[in-house]
Parts: sequence; structure tokens; C-alpha cells
Amino acid sequence: MGVYSYNTKNDESAKIQNTILETIMKHNWVLQMHGFYADIAKKEIRFDVVMSYEF
Repeated sequence: MGVYSYNTKNDESAKIQNTILETIMKHNWVLQMHGFYADIAKKEIRFDVVMSYEF
């Protein structure tokens, strides 16, 4: 079980998340992204990428 924070209710954070998601999903070894958190003030972003080992 894992607990992830996220802050995509902020418009700027949501735009960043969508851009990153679109970029990483172009890779066939990426299954999903989760746990996204952007701290705009600190210019820090955290997220997890679930990858396939089939490729």
C-alpha cells in the first residue's frame, strides 16, 4: 500500500502534469505515472513512473 500526495487542483501544476504525462507516455515501456507533486515556488517536481520490463 502506498500513499501519494498530489496537487493538480492548481492550474499551473495540472498543466505541468499533463505535459509530463504526454511526454513520458510516448515511450512504449511506460505503463503509467502516479504520485505527481509539483512545488512551483521551489521549482521541484516528484512523480513515479511504472515501467514494463518487456522492452
